[in-house]
Amino acid sequence: MSAFQSLQQALNQERMAMYGRPIYLGDGQTITGIFYWRDQEGKLNKIPLNYATPELHVTTSDLTTLEHHEYVVIDEQPYHLNWPPLKKDTGMAIIKLSPYESSNSGREFE
Repeated sequence: MSAFQSLQQALNQERMAMYGRPIYLGDGQTITGIFYWRDQEGKLNKIPLNYATPELHVTTSDLTTLEHHEYVVIDEQPYHLNWPPLKKDTGMAIIKLSPYESSNSGREFE
C-alpha cells in the first residue's frame, strides 16, 4: 500500500468515527456507516429533474456482513441494498440504496 493510500485509509477511518451512525440489519446486528442523500440535478428535454440518490458508505470489511441482508434500517427507515457495491482501494465501499418495500405488503391481485 502506498503512502497516499495509507493516508486516505486513515482519513476514512477518522471520517467514519466522526460521521458514522448506527446501521441496523434485519437480524439485529448493528454496523457503523455513513448515510448520504446525494442530490444531482439534470434536464431531460428542458424538463428539470432532481436525482436524489441515497448512499451508504461502509468499510469493505463490513461488506461480508451486508451481503447476507436484503435491507438495512437507517433512522427507522428501511432501505434496499442495491448490489454490487463500488469498492475503493482505500478500504471503503459505496452501496446505492432505494426505498424498501416488503414483499409481504398485503397486496393481492384478483
